[in-house]
Amino acid sequence: MDLNILALDMNAFKISWGLCLTVGLTVLLYYCFQRLDFSKLFKANSTFQIKTIILFISLAISIICSIGFCMLLDVVINFF
Repeated sequence: MDLNILALDMNAFKISWGLCLTVGLTVLLYYCFQRLDFSKLFKANSTFQIKTIILFISLAISIICSIGFCMLLDVVINFF
């Protein structure tokens, strides 16, 4: 029974790390992508579309990175 509780705590630990990493990376990548000049790719006065695409791109990259980090964390935890 104790091992079951420990496994649940490890899953909650990985989920919380993944969620915090996803939110943090999304904000960081969003501000980094805002520094790039996307206005050459879009029509004039299309700032809403540019910001929306930047948000989705930064969210996708941060989710991929956080999943990779959680998988690496799982490997390290299972190794020891």
